[in-house]
Amino acid sequence: MALHDGAARAYRASGHLARPGGHEIHWEDAGDTGSMPVILCHGGPGGSNAPARRLFYDPARFRVVQFDQRGCGLSRPTGKLEGNSLQE
Repeated sequence: MALHDGAARAYRASGHLARPGGHEIHWEDAGDTGSMPVILCHGGPGGSNAPARRLFYDPARFRVVQFDQRGCGLSRPTGKLEGNSLQE
């Protein structure tokens, strides 16, 4: 599999998705919005996304959405266990 240049590392948009219990999950969206979407999981437990993972996807052909695990990476609040279970 070919690696793509640094343009694949740049994201178009990012933000936080509010969840119950005071958690906000950090996400990043990269690539062409009209292309095939790819969801990259955080690789937990305790995982966060890494921009270098986008290098495997051509940004002209794929829209890559990544997110950090609840309580990890750029998600907020970091390390909070309350409200952080599979049921939530």
